[in-house]
Amino acid sequence: MTAKEIRDQVDAAAGTIRNVLSDLVVDGFLTQVDHGLYAPAATEATAVPDQDSPDSEQLPEGVDAELLMLAADLVVTTRFGSQSMLQRKLRVGFALAGALLDALEERGLVGPADGSKAREVLVPIGADEDVLPELRADLGPVLQD
Repeated sequence: MTAKEIRDQVDAAAGTIRNVLSDLVVDGFLTQVDHGLYAPAATEATAVPDQDSPDSEQLPEGVDAELLMLAADLVVTTRFGSQSMLQRKLRVGFALAGALLDALEERGLVGPADGSKAREVLVPIGADEDVLPELRADLGPVLQD
């Protein structure tokens, strides 16, 4: 499972799960198969995911990882998940701003769309110092390209 899937299963805050997963790896309960991918230690999962498919599944078409990081930083620090704000600040089109917010929703940073209202920011106040580095680490392979 990925860190995000585990976080969703246990309904944990975005910045808290990474430390717990690291502790479980150290204690021998989990094995880190690949960056951000964990398996129970008993299964000895050694299969590394195909390097071509995660990048395409990780980000929607047209969404650049660096742009997603900028959008995440804006949304989390301003606590305002608005499509029009992303358009203005990042100088992107309406569709791309929506795709960025959808990608942030998939990662648990913002809530679902509700018409023309700004999306609810799900990151607790003060957790941005944990969440943004975690997102950068999750996007690491994509950011290096």
